[in-house]
Amino acid sequence: MLFRSCLLVVGLSFFPVRVLAFSDTQNYWGKDCIQELGERRLLSGYPDGSFRPNAIVTRAEAAVLMLNAFPNASVKRNAVIFKDVSLNYWGYKAINSAYQKGFFSGYPGNIFQPNQAIPRAQIIGVVAGGKNYASVSNPAQILQRYFEDANLIPNYAQSSIAAGTINSIVVNYPDVKKLKPQATATRGEVAALMCRALNIYAVPPQYIAGKAIKFIQFPSLIVEVLSPSTEAYDRGGKFQLYRRIESLQEYVLISADKIGLDCFRLNEKGLWELHPFVEGDEVHLVSVDFTFPLSLVYEDVF
Repeated sequence: MLFRSCLLVVGLSFFPVRVLAFSDTQNYWGKDCIQELGERRLLSGYPDGSFRPNAIVTRAEAAVLMLNAFPNASVKRNAVIFKDVSLNYWGYKAINSAYQKGFFSGYPGNIFQPNQAIPRAQIIGVVAGGKNYASVSNPAQILQRYFEDANLIPNYAQSSIAAGTINSIVVNYPDVKKLKPQATATRGEVAALMCRALNIYAVPPQYIAGKAIKFIQFPSLIVEVLSPSTEAYDRGGKFQLYRRIESLQEYVLISADKIGLDCFRLNEKGLWELHPFVEGDEVHLVSVDFTFPLSLVYEDVF
């Protein structure tokens, strides 16, 4: 495949505010993701400045995270009274809202178990459900293809995890082939899952399960299709993240409203240089040694 070292992505737009790094994530595999979520105020740490990435996540905490991640989700059902969630429980409102929006269900007997440590299979299913992915017709086959421990995935979560997998939101550390569905989810793992679901490209790609992983582990070229809502972030914060990828040699931004392409190329001095291309130009991508007329990109578009 010609573009085996090329990653083509279209992202969501966020405008980050820099916050101090957490004191205990500098050597953590998902530190960049945690930092980005912190800057977007989608998660927070502890008063001592730590994040505690290996700490567990409860169902109540996961309900809060889902509301933060998907604030515009619509209400799908009426509220219920959970017998084990009192009015003065800190997560009462979040739990009821997460239930009404369909993120969570309770257990038989109107029990929610807010303090239960949430299993990985459950939180992956919840996040995939929040993304409203199309259902898959052969979830068991998909799961067997990607995970060595697929037989441990509970029936209730198979369809949603399969959909999440083919949409590349599932993150498995340290072995991408082991889902560990019955293990308790940690704060760091849930953060990585949220980054993937929100198109925040800060998770080390070697830990992302799914069909595209072999093409994006060590990209030398990344191509972004711009839109008015994402352009500022694509040129700023996202490019700053991508520059951390040691293998990256070129970053290409394609305009969606006019014929134009900007190629940022890493030179011998380790500096990024801008090479703009306009209508009528031929584009040469050094990273993949490929030359093409810019008009080819816009064929049947304009």
